Amino acid sequence: MHLVAAEHLAREDYWAAMVEFEDILKAHRRDPFALQMGFFLALTIGQTDRLRSIPQSVVEHYDPSTPFYGHVYGKLCFGQGENGDFTQGEISGRKALDFFPLDNWAHHALAHNFEESGRPLQGLRFLESTERDWTRGTTFSHHIWWHEALFNYQLGDYEGALSLYDGRVGPMALKDGGNFPLSDASSLLLRLHMEGVDIGDRAQAPAKAAIKNHDDFVSLFYDGHNAFSTLLAGDKVTFAKFTENLNEFVQGDRIGWNKEVTSRVGVPLVEGIQAFMDQQYDLAVNKLVPIMPELIQKIQGSSAQKDIFRQILLHAAVNSNNDDNLKMAQDMLNQTLEDSTLTKHTPLNQRLLEKILSKH
Repeated sequence: MHLVAAEHLAREDYWAAMVEFEDILKAHRRDPFALQMGFFLALTIGQTDRLRSIPQSVVEHYDPSTPFYGHVYGKLCFGQGENGDFTQGEISGRKALDFFPLDNWAHHALAHNFEESGRPLQGLRFLESTERDWTRGTTFSHHIWWHEALFNYQLGDYEGALSLYDGRVGPMALKDGGNFPLSDASSLLLRLHMEGVDIGDRAQAPAKAAIKNHDDFVSLFYDGHNAFSTLLAGDKVTFAKFTENLNEFVQGDRIGWNKEVTSRVGVPLVEGIQAFMDQQYDLAVNKLVPIMPELIQKIQGSSAQKDIFRQILLHAAVNSNNDDNLKMAQDMLNQTLEDSTLTKHTPLNQRLLEKILSKH
């Protein structure tokens, strides 16, 4: 069964591989590799409901005497939070850390819970109080530092967010050089840039480091980040080469999940990002509005990560000074609140709403 899943992965058929790993878990409930792969493939192809159902299907088969007991609850915490079940998610996350305090995934899952439930101050205090534990991890702590910076950003403490970029997020991303940490670096800089913060020349280094990844095309999520990272650095020559590579990928012989999604929404996403960075705000809105629902539902990443594309659209609408665009942005924020289990907007969404209302 694992060999069948590996064949699906080799063909970039992420959906079939995910289903195969789910089948393995039905037959072998405590197979940790099948759990890890099924879960992260669900994250890769935007199957948010499975982020909860996959760990939920096996968690009762674990007890404190079995390996990975706490980690299954950490996965469940993340899935529950991504599906708006914040109360149960926090219970699962606390249970994971009670069992194994050094589990970086569980710290990360709880950070998401605080972020997406609109509790940035509580999230910030949580990460500060547990820093001794999650900084011992060697491969994931850079992303938790990003979450700490994001809490500062949500709270409007842009100096604090920029300080964390300079001290942690940026250097760690550049040292690693992979798509994942570089996406954290570039998205934090763009968030601050859109809020009017002077980021100086900080965008240059991550944009330059990402060039080697420009023809990977393993995830539209990363491709979108590479696009705005390059433009944020003002490197239009490299951006032109990147778009050329993107079109070759779309028209080429490669198959698979990412190819399908990129063919439908990848090209207009990059065109919308370019229009936004060129301050052609009406054009950016026109490019991004039609693809936004599928983009958010289908591409890799958590709600907090994918939100950068929604923010680009909202900021484009605000800067367009077009009444129709402003009304669309207001409706979009109100729908976000309605779809959540929250009673009020997150601090970031409230700031965006206030900008819209001041003009509309």
